Amino acid sequence: MKIHFKNPSDIHRINEPVSFGLPLPEGWLTQGDAISVTTERGRAMPFGHKVTARWKDGSIKWLLLDIQVSLRAGENMVLEIGRVKDKSTVSEVPEVSENLEDLEFQVHHREDRMEINSGNLEAVVNTRGDYAPFYRAAFGKNQVFAPGETRVVLTDADGERWSPFVDQAKIEHDTRLRKTIFCAGRFQNARISHFLRFFCRIHFFRDTGFVKFEFTIHNSKAAVHQGGAWDLGDDNAFFFRELAFVFDTKTISPDRVFYSPEPDRQPVQACESADTCIYQESSGHENWQSKNHMNKEEKIPLRFRGYQVQQQGRITVSGDHAAPLMGVAGRDVRVFARVKHFWQNFPKALAVENGSLCVGLFPGQFNDLFELQPGEQKTHTFYVGFGEGVGIGADADTYAGIDTGTGAGTAEGTRPDIGDCLAFVDDPLVPQIDCAAYHQAMLRPRPVPAEMVTPQADLAIYDRMLAGFVGDTHGYEKKNIRIDEFGWRNFGDLFADHEAVFSEGKPFISHYNNQYDVIKGALLQFMRTGKKAWFTLAKQLADHVYDIDIYHTSADKYQYNHGLFWHTDHHLDAHTATHRTISRAHRPHKKAEAFGGGPSTDHNYATGFVYLYWMTGHPKYKDAVTTLAGYIMHMLDGPDTLAELGFQAIRDLQQRVGSLQNTGGPVLYVFDGPCRASGNSLNTLLDGYVLTADPEYLRYAERLISTAIHPEDDLDRMELLNAEIRWFYTVFLQALGRYLDIKAAEGSFDDGFCYARQVLLHYARWMLENEYPYLEKPEILEFPNETWAAQDLRKSDIFALASYYTQDEAYQHKFKKKAHFFFNHAVKELDSHDTKTFTRPMVLLMTNGMSYLEMTHLNAASGGWFHKIHCRTPAKKPCRSTSLLQRCFKNLTHFSLKKEIAWVVYQIRSRL
Repeated sequence: MKIHFKNPSDIHRINEPVSFGLPLPEGWLTQGDAISVTTERGRAMPFGHKVTARWKDGSIKWLLLDIQVSLRAGENMVLEIGRVKDKSTVSEVPEVSENLEDLEFQVHHREDRMEINSGNLEAVVNTRGDYAPFYRAAFGKNQVFAPGETRVVLTDADGERWSPFVDQAKIEHDTRLRKTIFCAGRFQNARISHFLRFFCRIHFFRDTGFVKFEFTIHNSKAAVHQGGAWDLGDDNAFFFRELAFVFDTKTISPDRVFYSPEPDRQPVQACESADTCIYQESSGHENWQSKNHMNKEEKIPLRFRGYQVQQQGRITVSGDHAAPLMGVAGRDVRVFARVKHFWQNFPKALAVENGSLCVGLFPGQFNDLFELQPGEQKTHTFYVGFGEGVGIGADADTYAGIDTGTGAGTAEGTRPDIGDCLAFVDDPLVPQIDCAAYHQAMLRPRPVPAEMVTPQADLAIYDRMLAGFVGDTHGYEKKNIRIDEFGWRNFGDLFADHEAVFSEGKPFISHYNNQYDVIKGALLQFMRTGKKAWFTLAKQLADHVYDIDIYHTSADKYQYNHGLFWHTDHHLDAHTATHRTISRAHRPHKKAEAFGGGPSTDHNYATGFVYLYWMTGHPKYKDAVTTLAGYIMHMLDGPDTLAELGFQAIRDLQQRVGSLQNTGGPVLYVFDGPCRASGNSLNTLLDGYVLTADPEYLRYAERLISTAIHPEDDLDRMELLNAEIRWFYTVFLQALGRYLDIKAAEGSFDDGFCYARQVLLHYARWMLENEYPYLEKPEILEFPNETWAAQDLRKSDIFALASYYTQDEAYQHKFKKKAHFFFNHAVKELDSHDTKTFTRPMVLLMTNGMSYLEMTHLNAASGGWFHKIHCRTPAKKPCRSTSLLQRCFKNLTHFSLKKEIAWVVYQIRSRL
């Protein structure tokens, strides 16, 4: 297998750490260290590895590789992955680093501390008690930080300092080239509050002079969401003035400050040791004062565009987008820092103040308080680097050619500028792997290589429209600039421009929040095309969704805890609800009974996180999947307090009585029918199972299937052609097809498989006779727009799945013909709309169609699904839901008076 790395930028990359997932064929590899990684010239490269998924036979499906890459500006590289029989030859050391094998790169436990020696760097971190970035650190033979010289500063709205304490720490990642220490703890002030949590991942890389920090601050309280609104200013929000990492550099006796606001525009500047600050106030774009940045008082606190460089209180440089390097240098050692996505996550600051290097994640220079909403968290990534000093009296020119302290492995013939130090932070290398490798290691929906698809005109239209979403003219970046979708809370999300059609040109803010799983769709397109822009979109959005859109609390009611917030409410401005769907400003536009809400089962997407975990190995993406799947399991189990159980029983009784009195309206499904809630919930449970192999997720999935759908459902009576309220059934059938794929891949053709297969074919046969493109009957649609054309792609996928699982050759032909019809019609109809570039239809395009594309090759190659499996149909629809009596018993066994009282008090507060 070949791995391609392209470096089209002008960055000199020196020992850049790259971690990526390697998809492997079944049976190809059983031990991760039984491979070789070599360059085109045959030079072996050292690597670390970790198994993240296995095939059913125990062989490795996904292998996470840690490598370090050095490339000149504009240079490309191809790596060859091969198997070796003699493990003594595995991971040979590059010729340029003869002493690498002698290096002890391990983590040692010493009471409440861990010690790490990565070659150039020796560091000690606390694992219990007071938290500090480093307890002690040394570079080469020189001590850099003594105990007490690094700290985290958190100042609340009243000017009171909060101190961080570590509750637990562990070695989370441990390979030959990378060690990661994970710390979890809390901030507390004089009143010893424990609701404010933090998490920090500290990454050490072998034979390098830098450390990567990923720091998360988390408000674990539940929102009061008074009256059903979720605006800024909630009673349980945490307001603060500053959160910064401070590195006291007095031990190295610095005599120079060096910095570069924009590496592409200005060389590294050097001056005598003095107070210097690079501060990014706003995005730097034309719409930098967008109302997207309103605070709880509906004011925009931003004072100027872009960034400023201040020295001794005097502004010396200003600009739009800072991506700065800043550090100090003494005779023997220098220390510097870079923050990932500095300007995009404004406000941000890098400063040297009173001899300390300060990384302002939430900088005190900001002209307002920061608000961390209940259940919200934010992760920042920054690097701290170390290098050799330049000696007393060095001038600015010296900084252009000093050794960067990265050790062995630099690109041949290069003498890197100090400006290249950590220049990869905002533009990391992304490996390109052949799409066929991804395809064989995944189940539907999976990327389909171009060579597997029969050439057809509609596919060319499909690819052309998708390319535009990451293009320069109508791409998502242009959309985000329009509303200034930047800043620490917004960056990574997408502008839902389709919701602005009735705004009449007025400033309008709407957030997309991963509807229809943009993360999954972007990664599918990246795997198909190798285009880095798709991967960048997916990862930035995933990081946003994980921090901001998931409701990180256990203190609210079970319907909300750890769920995913919806997109901004349809055709309404987000106002001060930020990314939490419902604002008090929406009340005049909604009926009283329709106002309010929070996370729900209708909006729950995790498949993209599964793919991203396999492709990067980052634990937070796995945590996102298990969190969202756990949320669905709790929803299926019902209330976790007797008080709420009683309240829900009364409400359900009222709804039943109301439905008896008014039988004219259609039934609205949740888990008791095929709809968006049951379909997305089924898919998320399957995500949990695929990622963890925990059978509990599969048991819940099968329980949901049998509750929602049956092979003898009366489909005409279900009014499936009532598109406005029933189009969701296609979401469920797509998820059902995925369930069948999972069971078939395991060779598990049990009753659950047979039941689901009969259901799929029952619905597909009805669809053959009844379904039509939505826009053929625009009179029954509230808004007959481009989105309906894109939704027809779901029908194409369902027919493709049915063609695979039918035993009837005549029906297989009909299903394939219908699949082609709907794909062809959907793509051409969408292309005819001027509004085809809106975010929602583009997301539907990127997330659907893979089953159809695979059908064009797969059925021709395999002849379809002709296993003669006897599947009996149950006599009646089983009831797998938990009874009220069972739920009462469950809650009695876990009874907590404190929890019962808390729920009652909380409900009263939210309604006052």
